[in-house]
Amino acid sequence: MDQGGRSGSRIGSRLQAVAALALALYAYRLLLRLPEPTLLGNFEAWLFEPGEHVVFPALVGTAWLLARRARSFVELPPQTAPGLAAGCLGSASALYAWSVLSGSWPLLLPSLVMLGFGFAALWAGRAGCRALALPLLFLLVAFPLPAPLRHEVVWAQQEATAAVTASVLGGLGETAYSEGILIHRPGTLFIVIESCSGFRFATVFGSIGLLLGGLARQGVPRLLLMLFTGIGTGLLLNEIRVLWIVLTSSSWAASSDHTLQGLAAIAIGVPLLLVVQRFGRGVPGSTAGQPASRTPSGAERDAQRPGWAPTLGLLGLFAALSLLLAPTTGQRAPALDLSGIPGAQGDWRSSLLPTDFLLLGSVGFDQVLRRGYKHRDGMQLELFIGSEGGGDPEESPFSPVTELPETGWVVLERESAEISGRPAERLVIGGRGVRALAYTWRVGDSGLLVETLRAAFGLPLGAVGAPQRRTVVRVSAELALEGPEDRSRADARLRDFVSTFLAEFNAASGS
Repeated sequence: MDQGGRSGSRIGSRLQAVAALALALYAYRLLLRLPEPTLLGNFEAWLFEPGEHVVFPALVGTAWLLARRARSFVELPPQTAPGLAAGCLGSASALYAWSVLSGSWPLLLPSLVMLGFGFAALWAGRAGCRALALPLLFLLVAFPLPAPLRHEVVWAQQEATAAVTASVLGGLGETAYSEGILIHRPGTLFIVIESCSGFRFATVFGSIGLLLGGLARQGVPRLLLMLFTGIGTGLLLNEIRVLWIVLTSSSWAASSDHTLQGLAAIAIGVPLLLVVQRFGRGVPGSTAGQPASRTPSGAERDAQRPGWAPTLGLLGLFAALSLLLAPTTGQRAPALDLSGIPGAQGDWRSSLLPTDFLLLGSVGFDQVLRRGYKHRDGMQLELFIGSEGGGDPEESPFSPVTELPETGWVVLERESAEISGRPAERLVIGGRGVRALAYTWRVGDSGLLVETLRAAFGLPLGAVGAPQRRTVVRVSAELALEGPEDRSRADARLRDFVSTFLAEFNAASGS
Protein backbone atom coordinates (compact mmCIF):
# COMPACT_ATOMS: atom_id res chain seq x y z
CA MET A 1 0.00 0.00 0.00
CA ASP A 2 1.36 3.46 -0.91
CA GLN A 3 1.75 6.22 1.64
CA GLY A 4 -1.45 7.96 0.54
CA GLY A 5 -3.43 4.77 1.03
CA ARG A 6 -1.93 4.20 4.46
CA SER A 7 -2.69 7.81 5.44
CA GLY A 8 -6.28 7.45 4.29
CA SER A 9 -6.63 4.21 6.22
CA ARG A 10 -5.35 5.86 9.40
CA ILE A 11 -7.74 8.79 8.98
CA GLY A 12 -10.64 6.40 8.42
CA SER A 13 -9.71 4.42 11.51
CA ARG A 14 -9.56 7.57 13.60
CA LEU A 15 -12.94 8.72 12.33
CA GLN A 16 -14.41 5.35 13.25
CA ALA A 17 -12.84 5.63 16.70
CA VAL A 18 -14.43 9.07 17.16
CA ALA A 19 -17.78 7.69 16.01
CA ALA A 20 -17.47 4.80 18.48
CA LEU A 21 -16.70 7.23 21.31
CA ALA A 22 -19.70 9.39 20.41
CA LEU A 23 -22.03 6.38 20.31
CA ALA A 24 -20.63 5.12 23.63
CA LEU A 25 -21.21 8.50 25.28
CA TYR A 26 -24.81 8.48 24.08
CA ALA A 27 -25.58 4.84 24.86
CA TYR A 28 -24.06 5.09 28.35
CA ARG A 29 -25.13 8.66 29.04
CA LEU A 30 -26.86 7.73 32.31
CA LEU A 31 -23.44 7.02 33.82
CA LEU A 32 -22.69 10.73 33.54
CA ARG A 33 -25.61 11.69 35.77
CA LEU A 34 -24.84 13.67 38.92
CA PRO A 35 -26.93 13.30 42.10
CA GLU A 36 -26.53 16.94 43.17
CA PRO A 37 -27.11 20.17 41.19
CA THR A 38 -23.83 21.82 42.22
CA LEU A 39 -20.17 20.86 41.88
CA LEU A 40 -19.57 21.15 45.64
CA GLY A 41 -22.70 19.11 46.32
CA ASN A 42 -21.43 16.28 44.13
CA PHE A 43 -18.00 16.48 45.75
CA GLU A 44 -19.57 16.10 49.19
CA ALA A 45 -21.85 13.28 48.00
CA TRP A 46 -18.83 11.43 46.58
CA LEU A 47 -16.85 11.76 49.83
CA PHE A 48 -19.50 11.41 52.52
CA GLU A 49 -22.89 9.98 51.53
CA PRO A 50 -23.03 6.14 51.43
CA GLY A 51 -26.14 6.10 49.25
CA GLU A 52 -24.92 8.59 46.63
CA HIS A 53 -22.79 7.50 43.70
CA VAL A 54 -20.80 9.83 41.48
CA VAL A 55 -19.46 7.80 38.55
CA PHE A 56 -17.49 10.63 36.96
CA PRO A 57 -14.33 10.18 39.12
CA ALA A 58 -14.22 6.48 38.19
CA LEU A 59 -14.57 7.35 34.50
CA VAL A 60 -11.68 9.82 34.82
CA GLY A 61 -9.53 7.20 36.56
CA THR A 62 -10.34 4.61 33.90
CA ALA A 63 -9.50 7.06 31.11
CA TRP A 64 -6.21 7.91 32.82
CA LEU A 65 -5.24 4.24 33.14
CA LEU A 66 -6.24 3.58 29.52
CA ALA A 67 -4.14 6.51 28.33
CA ARG A 68 -1.10 5.11 30.14
CA ARG A 69 -1.58 1.74 28.42
CA ALA A 70 -2.80 2.89 25.02
CA ARG A 71 0.51 2.70 23.15
CA SER A 72 1.52 -0.72 24.42
CA PHE A 73 -2.01 -1.98 23.70
CA VAL A 74 -2.15 -0.84 20.06
CA GLU A 75 1.32 -2.32 19.45
CA LEU A 76 0.29 -5.81 20.58
CA PRO A 77 0.34 -8.48 17.83
CA PRO A 78 -3.03 -8.83 16.06
CA GLN A 79 -4.55 -11.93 17.67
CA THR A 80 -8.32 -12.33 17.72
CA ALA A 81 -10.02 -14.57 20.31
CA PRO A 82 -13.45 -15.09 18.69
CA GLY A 83 -14.98 -17.17 21.49
CA LEU A 84 -13.83 -14.81 24.22
CA ALA A 85 -14.94 -11.78 22.22
CA ALA A 86 -18.38 -13.27 21.55
CA GLY A 87 -18.85 -14.12 25.22
CA CYS A 88 -17.85 -10.64 26.37
CA LEU A 89 -19.92 -8.80 23.78
CA GLY A 90 -22.91 -11.06 24.42
CA SER A 91 -22.65 -10.36 28.16
CA ALA A 92 -22.39 -6.63 27.47
CA SER A 93 -25.54 -6.79 25.34
CA ALA A 94 -27.52 -8.76 27.92
CA LEU A 95 -26.48 -6.45 30.76
CA TYR A 96 -27.31 -3.36 28.71
CA ALA A 97 -30.75 -4.61 27.69
CA TRP A 98 -31.63 -5.63 31.24
CA SER A 99 -30.35 -2.31 32.58
CA VAL A 100 -32.79 -0.49 30.30
CA LEU A 101 -35.69 -2.86 31.02
CA SER A 102 -35.20 -2.85 34.78
CA GLY A 103 -34.39 0.84 35.06
CA SER A 104 -31.23 -0.07 36.98
CA TRP A 105 -28.51 2.28 35.74
CA PRO A 106 -25.63 0.66 37.73
CA LEU A 107 -25.78 -2.36 35.41
CA LEU A 108 -24.43 -0.10 32.67
CA LEU A 109 -21.06 -0.25 34.45
CA PRO A 110 -20.44 -4.02 34.04
CA SER A 111 -21.95 -3.76 30.55
CA LEU A 112 -19.34 -1.16 29.60
CA VAL A 113 -16.59 -3.26 31.18
CA MET A 114 -17.59 -6.35 29.18
CA LEU A 115 -17.84 -4.24 26.02
CA GLY A 116 -14.25 -3.13 26.62
CA PHE A 117 -13.07 -6.70 27.11
CA GLY A 118 -14.89 -7.74 23.94
CA PHE A 119 -13.14 -5.01 21.96
CA ALA A 120 -9.77 -5.99 23.48
CA ALA A 121 -10.33 -9.65 22.55
CA LEU A 122 -11.09 -8.66 18.95
CA TRP A 123 -8.07 -6.36 18.81
CA ALA A 124 -5.37 -8.47 20.44
CA GLY A 125 -6.93 -11.64 21.86
CA ARG A 126 -6.26 -12.68 25.44
CA ALA A 127 -3.15 -10.51 25.57
CA GLY A 128 -5.32 -7.48 24.85
CA CYS A 129 -7.71 -8.40 27.65
CA ARG A 130 -4.81 -8.74 30.07
CA ALA A 131 -3.42 -5.37 28.99
CA LEU A 132 -6.72 -3.58 29.65
CA ALA A 133 -7.85 -5.62 32.65
CA LEU A 134 -7.04 -3.07 35.35
CA PRO A 135 -8.38 0.04 33.54
CA LEU A 136 -11.64 -1.74 32.74
CA LEU A 137 -12.09 -3.36 36.15
CA PHE A 138 -11.30 -0.05 37.86
CA LEU A 139 -14.58 1.24 36.47
CA LEU A 140 -16.39 -1.16 38.81
CA VAL A 141 -15.31 0.86 41.85
CA ALA A 142 -18.28 3.08 40.95
CA PHE A 143 -20.74 0.16 41.13
CA PRO A 144 -22.88 0.87 44.20
CA LEU A 145 -22.86 -1.68 46.98
CA PRO A 146 -26.42 -3.11 46.92
CA ALA A 147 -28.60 -1.39 49.51
CA PRO A 148 -29.34 -4.44 51.75
CA LEU A 149 -25.62 -5.17 52.14
CA ARG A 150 -24.72 -1.49 52.36
CA HIS A 151 -27.12 -0.99 55.27
CA GLU A 152 -25.44 -3.82 57.17
CA VAL A 153 -21.92 -2.53 56.51
CA VAL A 154 -22.66 1.14 57.22
CA TRP A 155 -24.47 0.38 60.48
CA ALA A 156 -21.57 -1.77 61.68
CA GLN A 157 -19.18 1.07 60.81
CA GLN A 158 -21.35 3.62 62.62
CA GLU A 159 -21.28 1.55 65.81
CA ALA A 160 -17.56 0.84 65.46
CA THR A 161 -16.74 4.52 64.88
CA ALA A 162 -18.69 5.52 68.00
CA ALA A 163 -16.98 2.84 70.11
CA VAL A 164 -13.47 3.66 68.84
CA THR A 165 -14.01 7.40 69.29
CA ALA A 166 -15.18 6.94 72.88
CA SER A 167 -12.19 4.69 73.61
CA VAL A 168 -9.72 7.19 72.15
CA LEU A 169 -11.33 10.02 74.12
CA GLY A 170 -10.99 7.94 77.27
CA GLY A 171 -7.33 7.36 76.47
CA LEU A 172 -6.89 11.12 76.13
CA GLY A 173 -8.28 11.63 79.61
CA GLU A 174 -11.73 12.75 78.46
CA THR A 175 -14.94 11.48 80.04
CA ALA A 176 -16.83 9.71 77.27
CA TYR A 177 -18.64 6.47 76.50
CA SER A 178 -20.59 5.10 73.55
CA GLU A 179 -24.10 3.69 73.42
CA GLY A 180 -24.94 2.35 69.99
CA ILE A 181 -24.13 5.22 67.64
CA LEU A 182 -24.25 7.81 70.44
CA ILE A 183 -21.13 9.28 72.02
CA HIS A 184 -21.81 10.65 75.50
CA ARG A 185 -19.73 13.46 76.97
CA PRO A 186 -20.59 15.61 79.98
CA GLY A 187 -23.46 17.82 78.88
CA THR A 188 -23.36 16.80 75.21
CA LEU A 189 -24.37 13.99 72.89
CA PHE A 190 -22.88 13.21 69.47
CA ILE A 191 -24.56 10.97 66.91
CA VAL A 192 -22.41 9.11 64.40
CA ILE A 193 -24.66 9.45 61.36
CA GLU A 194 -24.16 7.58 58.08
CA SER A 195 -21.95 10.26 56.55
CA CYS A 196 -19.60 9.96 59.56
CA SER A 197 -19.39 6.15 59.39
CA GLY A 198 -16.27 6.20 57.21
CA PHE A 199 -17.87 4.08 54.49
CA ARG A 200 -17.31 6.62 51.72
CA PHE A 201 -13.86 7.62 52.95
CA ALA A 202 -12.84 3.95 52.85
CA THR A 203 -14.20 3.38 49.34
CA VAL A 204 -12.85 6.66 47.93
CA PHE A 205 -9.32 6.28 49.31
CA GLY A 206 -9.30 2.58 48.45
CA SER A 207 -10.09 3.58 44.86
CA ILE A 208 -7.37 6.24 44.90
CA GLY A 209 -4.87 3.68 46.18
CA LEU A 210 -5.84 1.25 43.42
CA LEU A 211 -5.54 4.02 40.82
CA LEU A 212 -2.07 5.04 42.00
CA GLY A 213 -0.93 1.41 41.97
CA GLY A 214 -2.28 1.01 38.45
CA LEU A 215 -0.56 4.15 37.21
CA ALA A 216 2.74 2.76 38.53
CA ARG A 217 2.01 -0.55 36.71
CA GLN A 218 2.41 -2.55 39.88
CA GLY A 219 1.61 -6.24 40.03
CA VAL A 220 -1.35 -7.81 41.79
CA PRO A 221 0.29 -8.09 45.26
CA ARG A 222 1.23 -4.41 45.21
CA LEU A 223 -2.16 -3.41 43.85
CA LEU A 224 -3.81 -5.21 46.77
CA LEU A 225 -1.42 -3.47 49.15
CA MET A 226 -2.37 -0.09 47.68
CA LEU A 227 -6.08 -0.96 47.85
CA PHE A 228 -6.06 -1.99 51.50
CA THR A 229 -3.71 0.84 52.45
CA GLY A 230 -6.18 3.24 50.87
CA ILE A 231 -9.10 1.70 52.78
CA GLY A 232 -7.16 1.92 56.04
CA THR A 233 -6.16 5.51 55.30
CA GLY A 234 -9.78 6.45 54.68
CA LEU A 235 -10.96 4.88 57.94
CA LEU A 236 -8.15 6.57 59.88
CA LEU A 237 -8.88 10.00 58.39
CA ASN A 238 -12.58 9.60 59.12
CA GLU A 239 -11.81 8.73 62.75
CA ILE A 240 -9.60 11.83 63.04
CA ARG A 241 -12.43 13.90 61.55
CA VAL A 242 -15.00 12.55 64.03
CA LEU A 243 -12.60 13.11 66.95
CA TRP A 244 -12.07 16.70 65.84
CA ILE A 245 -15.82 17.31 65.66
CA VAL A 246 -16.40 15.80 69.11
CA LEU A 247 -13.50 17.60 70.78
CA THR A 248 -14.36 21.00 69.32
CA SER A 249 -18.05 20.56 70.24
CA SER A 250 -18.84 22.64 67.17
CA SER A 251 -22.02 22.32 65.16
CA TRP A 252 -20.22 24.35 62.46
CA ALA A 253 -17.50 21.71 62.33
CA ALA A 254 -20.07 18.94 62.24
CA SER A 255 -22.35 20.13 59.48
CA SER A 256 -21.32 23.18 57.49
CA ASP A 257 -17.72 22.49 56.54
CA HIS A 258 -17.88 19.23 54.61
CA THR A 259 -16.08 20.57 51.54
CA LEU A 260 -13.08 21.79 53.53
CA GLN A 261 -13.04 18.56 55.53
CA GLY A 262 -12.97 16.57 52.30
CA LEU A 263 -10.21 18.69 50.80
CA ALA A 264 -8.16 18.38 53.98
CA ALA A 265 -8.59 14.59 53.95
CA ILE A 266 -7.43 14.40 50.32
CA ALA A 267 -4.49 16.72 51.03
CA ILE A 268 -3.35 14.36 53.80
CA GLY A 269 -4.36 10.99 52.39
CA VAL A 270 -3.11 11.22 48.80
CA PRO A 271 0.51 12.08 49.75
CA LEU A 272 0.52 9.15 52.17
CA LEU A 273 -0.62 6.83 49.39
CA LEU A 274 1.98 8.31 47.02
CA VAL A 275 4.69 7.38 49.54
CA VAL A 276 3.42 3.79 49.59
CA GLN A 277 3.24 3.79 45.78
CA ARG A 278 6.86 4.93 45.40
CA PHE A 279 7.94 2.36 47.97
CA GLY A 280 6.40 -0.34 45.78
CA ARG A 281 8.27 0.56 42.60
CA GLY A 282 11.00 -1.73 41.43
CA VAL A 283 10.19 -4.50 43.92
CA PRO A 284 9.00 -8.04 43.18
CA GLY A 285 5.47 -7.98 41.87
CA SER A 286 5.93 -4.70 40.01
CA THR A 287 5.39 -4.74 36.26
CA ALA A 288 6.68 -1.23 35.65
CA GLY A 289 8.99 -0.99 32.71
CA GLN A 290 8.23 -4.40 31.24
CA PRO A 291 8.08 -4.02 27.46
CA ALA A 292 5.08 -5.23 25.55
CA SER A 293 5.57 -7.63 22.68
CA ARG A 294 5.38 -5.83 19.34
CA THR A 295 5.26 -6.53 15.65
CA PRO A 296 7.94 -4.92 13.52
CA SER A 297 5.55 -3.34 11.02
CA GLY A 298 2.76 -1.08 12.21
CA ALA A 299 1.13 -1.08 8.76
CA GLU A 300 1.01 -4.88 8.56
CA ARG A 301 -0.27 -5.07 12.12
CA ASP A 302 -3.10 -2.60 11.46
CA ALA A 303 -4.09 -4.38 8.26
CA GLN A 304 -4.75 -7.57 10.22
CA ARG A 305 -7.04 -5.89 12.76
CA PRO A 306 -10.77 -6.63 12.49
CA GLY A 307 -11.53 -2.90 12.44
CA TRP A 308 -14.17 -0.94 14.32
CA ALA A 309 -17.20 -2.41 12.56
CA PRO A 310 -18.23 -4.91 15.31
CA THR A 311 -17.88 -2.32 18.06
CA LEU A 312 -19.66 0.39 16.06
CA GLY A 313 -22.50 -1.98 15.23
CA LEU A 314 -23.00 -3.01 18.85
CA LEU A 315 -22.86 0.55 20.14
CA GLY A 316 -25.39 1.57 17.51
CA LEU A 317 -27.65 -1.22 18.73
CA PHE A 318 -27.26 -0.04 22.33
CA ALA A 319 -28.13 3.53 21.36
CA ALA A 320 -31.25 2.26 19.59
CA LEU A 321 -32.24 0.11 22.58
CA SER A 322 -31.98 3.11 24.89
CA LEU A 323 -34.57 4.85 22.71
CA LEU A 324 -36.89 1.93 21.91
CA LEU A 325 -37.03 0.09 25.23
CA ALA A 326 -38.68 1.41 28.36
CA PRO A 327 -38.42 0.13 31.94
CA THR A 328 -41.00 -2.51 32.75
CA THR A 329 -42.60 -2.69 36.15
CA GLY A 330 -43.77 -6.05 37.44
CA GLN A 331 -47.12 -6.43 39.16
CA ARG A 332 -46.88 -5.14 42.71
CA ALA A 333 -49.22 -5.18 45.65
CA PRO A 334 -50.98 -1.89 46.43
CA ALA A 335 -49.43 0.38 49.01
CA LEU A 336 -50.29 -0.46 52.60
CA ASP A 337 -52.95 1.64 54.29
CA LEU A 338 -51.40 2.07 57.71
CA SER A 339 -54.38 4.14 58.82
CA GLY A 340 -56.22 0.84 59.13
CA ILE A 341 -54.11 -0.14 62.13
CA PRO A 342 -56.44 0.58 65.10
CA GLY A 343 -55.36 3.32 67.47
CA ALA A 344 -57.54 2.18 70.35
CA GLN A 345 -59.30 -1.01 71.23
CA GLY A 346 -60.58 -2.40 74.50
CA ASP A 347 -58.26 -1.43 77.32
CA TRP A 348 -55.53 -0.08 75.01
CA ARG A 349 -55.07 3.58 74.11
CA SER A 350 -52.40 4.94 71.80
CA SER A 351 -50.60 8.05 70.67
CA LEU A 352 -48.33 8.71 67.72
CA LEU A 353 -44.61 8.78 68.46
CA PRO A 354 -42.01 10.74 66.46
CA THR A 355 -39.98 8.65 64.05
CA ASP A 356 -36.21 8.87 64.47
CA PHE A 357 -35.32 9.51 60.83
CA LEU A 358 -31.76 10.32 61.84
CA LEU A 359 -31.48 6.70 62.96
CA LEU A 360 -33.17 5.34 59.83
CA GLY A 361 -30.80 7.27 57.56
CA SER A 362 -31.03 6.06 53.97
CA VAL A 363 -33.36 3.13 54.69
CA GLY A 364 -35.91 3.17 51.89
CA PHE A 365 -39.34 3.59 53.51
CA ASP A 366 -42.30 5.18 51.76
CA GLN A 367 -44.60 4.86 54.78
CA VAL A 368 -43.69 4.76 58.46
CA LEU A 369 -45.92 4.32 61.50
CA ARG A 370 -44.64 4.52 65.07
CA ARG A 371 -47.25 4.40 67.78
CA GLY A 372 -47.13 3.92 71.54
CA TYR A 373 -49.87 1.91 73.29
CA LYS A 374 -50.73 1.93 76.98
CA HIS A 375 -52.92 -0.59 78.80
CA ARG A 376 -55.06 0.45 81.74
CA ASP A 377 -52.86 -1.68 84.02
CA GLY A 378 -49.83 0.42 83.04
CA MET A 379 -48.20 -1.94 80.51
CA GLN A 380 -46.73 0.03 77.60
CA LEU A 381 -46.07 -1.28 74.09
CA GLU A 382 -44.65 0.26 70.97
CA LEU A 383 -45.54 -0.58 67.36
CA PHE A 384 -43.35 0.29 64.37
CA ILE A 385 -44.24 -0.45 60.74
CA GLY A 386 -42.15 0.65 57.78
CA SER A 387 -43.11 -0.16 54.18
CA GLU A 388 -41.29 0.49 50.91
CA GLY A 389 -42.66 2.54 48.08
CA GLY A 390 -42.05 1.77 44.41
CA GLY A 391 -39.37 -0.85 44.91
CA ASP A 392 -36.42 1.26 43.78
CA PRO A 393 -33.49 -1.19 43.42
CA GLU A 394 -31.16 1.43 44.86
CA GLU A 395 -33.11 1.40 48.13
CA SER A 396 -34.07 -1.26 50.64
CA PRO A 397 -36.33 -1.24 53.72
CA PHE A 398 -34.22 -3.93 55.36
CA SER A 399 -31.58 -2.72 57.79
CA PRO A 400 -30.37 -3.50 61.32
CA VAL A 401 -31.53 -0.04 62.41
CA THR A 402 -35.19 -1.10 62.15
CA GLU A 403 -34.67 -3.33 65.19
CA LEU A 404 -34.21 -0.24 67.37
CA PRO A 405 -36.63 2.54 68.36
CA GLU A 406 -34.16 5.42 68.66
CA THR A 407 -30.48 6.33 68.50
CA GLY A 408 -28.56 5.15 71.52
CA TRP A 409 -30.26 1.75 71.63
CA VAL A 410 -28.49 -1.56 70.99
CA VAL A 411 -29.47 -5.21 70.63
CA LEU A 412 -28.48 -7.07 73.80
CA GLU A 413 -29.91 -10.52 73.05
CA ARG A 414 -31.23 -12.20 69.92
CA GLU A 415 -32.93 -15.50 69.11
CA SER A 416 -35.14 -16.92 66.39
CA ALA A 417 -38.80 -17.24 67.35
CA GLU A 418 -42.33 -17.41 65.98
CA ILE A 419 -45.24 -15.09 66.59
CA SER A 420 -48.76 -15.42 65.18
CA GLY A 421 -47.56 -18.20 62.88
CA ARG A 422 -44.72 -16.27 61.25
CA PRO A 423 -40.95 -16.50 61.78
CA ALA A 424 -39.51 -13.57 63.69
CA GLU A 425 -36.56 -12.38 65.74
CA ARG A 426 -37.01 -12.15 69.51
CA LEU A 427 -34.78 -9.40 70.88
CA VAL A 428 -33.86 -7.78 74.13
CA ILE A 429 -32.96 -4.19 73.30
CA GLY A 430 -31.69 -1.46 75.57
CA GLY A 431 -30.70 2.17 75.62
CA ARG A 432 -30.83 5.32 77.73
CA GLY A 433 -31.43 3.32 80.90
CA VAL A 434 -34.38 1.34 79.50
CA ARG A 435 -34.70 -2.27 78.39
CA ALA A 436 -37.42 -3.81 76.25
CA LEU A 437 -38.49 -7.14 74.81
CA ALA A 438 -39.17 -6.93 71.09
CA TYR A 439 -40.37 -9.06 68.20
CA THR A 440 -39.46 -8.02 64.69
CA TRP A 441 -40.20 -9.60 61.34
CA ARG A 442 -40.00 -8.74 57.67
CA VAL A 443 -42.52 -9.21 54.88
CA GLY A 444 -41.03 -10.01 51.47
CA ASP A 445 -37.53 -10.65 52.80
CA SER A 446 -35.65 -13.43 50.99
CA GLY A 447 -32.53 -13.19 53.14
CA LEU A 448 -29.46 -10.98 52.88
CA LEU A 449 -27.81 -12.90 50.01
CA VAL A 450 -30.89 -13.04 47.78
CA GLU A 451 -31.91 -9.46 48.59
CA THR A 452 -28.39 -8.27 47.77
CA LEU A 453 -28.39 -10.10 44.42
CA ARG A 454 -31.89 -8.84 43.68
CA ALA A 455 -30.80 -5.26 44.30
CA ALA A 456 -27.57 -5.70 42.30
CA PHE A 457 -29.49 -6.90 39.24
CA GLY A 458 -32.36 -4.43 39.57
CA LEU A 459 -35.03 -7.08 40.16
CA PRO A 460 -37.35 -5.03 42.40
CA LEU A 461 -38.18 -2.83 39.41
CA GLY A 462 -37.94 -5.55 36.77
CA ALA A 463 -40.56 -7.69 35.12
CA VAL A 464 -39.92 -10.43 37.69
CA GLY A 465 -39.80 -8.06 40.65
CA ALA A 466 -41.11 -9.09 44.05
CA PRO A 467 -44.94 -8.78 44.12
CA GLN A 468 -45.08 -7.84 47.82
CA ARG A 469 -44.47 -4.49 49.41
CA ARG A 470 -41.43 -5.23 51.49
CA THR A 471 -42.25 -4.26 55.04
CA VAL A 472 -40.67 -4.30 58.50
CA VAL A 473 -42.70 -4.71 61.70
CA ARG A 474 -41.45 -4.33 65.27
CA VAL A 475 -43.44 -4.56 68.49
CA SER A 476 -41.79 -4.03 71.85
CA ALA A 477 -42.65 -3.84 75.54
CA GLU A 478 -40.60 -2.24 78.27
CA LEU A 479 -39.13 -4.55 80.90
CA ALA A 480 -39.72 -2.99 84.29
CA LEU A 481 -37.68 -5.67 86.07
CA GLU A 482 -34.92 -8.01 84.97
CA GLY A 483 -36.30 -11.47 85.56
CA PRO A 484 -38.07 -14.37 83.87
CA GLU A 485 -41.48 -13.40 85.25
CA ASP A 486 -41.32 -9.90 83.79
CA ARG A 487 -40.16 -11.26 80.44
CA SER A 488 -42.93 -13.85 80.40
CA ARG A 489 -45.53 -11.18 81.15
CA ALA A 490 -44.18 -8.90 78.42
CA ASP A 491 -43.98 -11.81 75.97
CA ALA A 492 -47.61 -12.78 76.59
CA ARG A 493 -48.79 -9.20 76.10
CA LEU A 494 -46.82 -8.85 72.87
CA ARG A 495 -48.29 -12.04 71.45
CA ASP A 496 -51.80 -10.97 72.40
CA PHE A 497 -51.18 -7.53 70.92
CA VAL A 498 -49.99 -8.93 67.59
CA SER A 499 -52.94 -11.27 67.16
CA THR A 500 -55.47 -8.59 68.17
CA PHE A 501 -54.19 -5.41 66.56
CA LEU A 502 -52.53 -6.50 63.33
CA ALA A 503 -55.37 -8.29 61.58
CA GLU A 504 -55.76 -5.34 59.21
CA PHE A 505 -52.04 -5.32 58.53
CA ASN A 506 -52.01 -9.06 57.82
CA ALA A 507 -54.79 -8.64 55.26
CA ALA A 508 -53.18 -5.62 53.63
CA SER A 509 -49.72 -7.14 53.34
CA GLY A 510 -50.79 -10.63 52.35
CA SER A 511 -48.73 -12.11 55.16
